[in-house]
Amino acid sequence: MDISPYELLSGAEHIGTRSRDNQTYVFAKDTELGMVVETYQQLDYERQKRLLGYMDALKMNN
Repeated sequence: MDISPYELLSGAEHIGTRSRDNQTYVFAKDTELGMVVETYQQLDYERQKRLLGYMDALKMNN
């Protein structure tokens, strides 16, 4: 089985061609986005749902 460096480092399986949309993001934990994801993961399930609902509401107000 051949494993690309991308798959090895990210843990994501790359299937298809280069022109296909990537469904995986890789970012550093010490960035704002990394802190948002870290905080989200620390929330319980109900608060995660609330946060996702709040983000959807913010998107609609653009």
